[in-house]
Amino acid sequence: MPTLNTASLSNLAAALGPDGLKLAMCLNVPTTALITIQLQGLETGWVLDSIISNMLFYWKLMRRTAKDRDKVDYDEQLFLNFITYYVLCGFVVQRGPDW
Repeated sequence: MPTLNTASLSNLAAALGPDGLKLAMCLNVPTTALITIQLQGLETGWVLDSIISNMLFYWKLMRRTAKDRDKVDYDEQLFLNFITYYVLCGFVVQRGPDW
């Protein structure tokens, strides 16, 4: 199974921009961890891509140290939650404000 390395996660964070936070939430990164990473990033002057990258790095570390029963299969979680979110958003935008 291919792994997501640091460069892959950084590129993903850059491509997602602000939506990277939604991805981190879909991947079940604890809210307290997301807030802590964001506050630390803002205090140190990181750009948004760096903050999102660190959220995804945290997820990778969390996944590596989790017990098997607590792991979230990132393929399933990513495709079922995050992509579904975009499909629903696209549907709502397509229907317009009168829907």
